Amino acid sequence: MSNLYEVALVHQGKSLIWTGKGVEKSQIEANYPSEDQPFSFRMTNGWTGIMKINRFFSYKHEPNFKQFLKNSFESLKDANISNLILDLRGNEGGFEKLGIELYSYLAQDKFEYYDFVKTSKNQKTPYPTQTSKVFRLLNSFSKEKNGKVHFTKAPGLKTYTPHKNRFDGNLIVLLDGQSFSVTTEFAARVQADGPTW
Repeated sequence: MSNLYEVALVHQGKSLIWTGKGVEKSQIEANYPSEDQPFSFRMTNGWTGIMKINRFFSYKHEPNFKQFLKNSFESLKDANISNLILDLRGNEGGFEKLGIELYSYLAQDKFEYYDFVKTSKNQKTPYPTQTSKVFRLLNSFSKEKNGKVHFTKAPGLKTYTPHKNRFDGNLIVLLDGQSFSVTTEFAARVQADGPTW
């Protein structure tokens, strides 16, 4: 594939245009082989923990994510580990609640995961029989205020309390071009707290 693509990037008010070639799906899969386990944790060199999260969901036969976090952060605290590398490379996302659960081990105080969730104005679909009932139900929870439409039932709008074994050491979060959805929402929330780490 030889097509060129342009991506406009804006960071802190500065704009940058990146131009690059497209790649085949097979090339992406070769560089991002599927992982056997959804998440793993290990400690190295006596002062650093490495947590790899490949997806924010797991199947019934796989380890429970909440229990995994509980065990991992207890281990960090018991071993007095002051550095954590959180590897989210290749993580395409999953369930929002699991991103919030992970963040609750990093937050230093009570928090709302989102300030607000903006959505499109409620619209009647011309194809109601082909539109998910769940989508139509969720769409009914959108409210318009001051000319903006907000979705009011997102889990991240609640107030959460950090876990007692929260980590307050040095944190490094690793992302790449295969990090999407819940993963980038989580990373944005962490970045907003950047000066505290």
